[in-house]
Amino acid sequence: MNENCLITQGYEIDGCVKDNTGGLAKIYIANFKDITGVTYGGSYTGSTFNQEMVTDIDFISGGTFYTIDLTKQTSSVTESLTVSVENGTLSYSPVITLVINKMQTETRNLLKMMATGLLMGIVQDQNEKLWLLGVKNGLDVTATENTSGVALGDRNGYTITITGIEPQPMVELYSKIYDAEAPFEVVNGQILLNSVAISSY
Repeated sequence: MNENCLITQGYEIDGCVKDNTGGLAKIYIANFKDITGVTYGGSYTGSTFNQEMVTDIDFISGGTFYTIDLTKQTSSVTESLTVSVENGTLSYSPVITLVINKMQTETRNLLKMMATGLLMGIVQDQNEKLWLLGVKNGLDVTATENTSGVALGDRNGYTITITGIEPQPMVELYSKIYDAEAPFEVVNGQILLNSVAISSY
């Protein structure tokens, strides 16, 4: 991590310029207290890498990330930076917007539990990258809206807003999309860490 606050590289557009895809594929939610440590680490082969990625996540016994399947093109993650030049401070505010179709008791109970607890989240984007959110201070459900819709073609279901405030931006998990030796991968919709599942339904 660059500690001297001086930029050390630029940004070059090369190769494919239309290989980017928007949207999320899956969301994984854990109880914040179940995560006991996050380790950051090194470089990947084939390209220069000089920023942090997550190389390990430690859990209490029985801890896991719970997988939430997404209806395509409904959910998203955003992150905004707030800077106070006068105070010399900055913070990052990640926001997950989660859409779940169909009002039902099982979903109602899940959302109630999520709203009462402190969470940590991983989102998988459509570029197959995994991003960890709420590492330092956790995530909170700050709003939910359930609607029946009006017309037969309207959504019947829930929109959930999950927010955080962090001293660092959300960080990527070091996965096999970069390096066959990387610790993280997604197999059949579940996250594996060194070939051991750390997520489940």
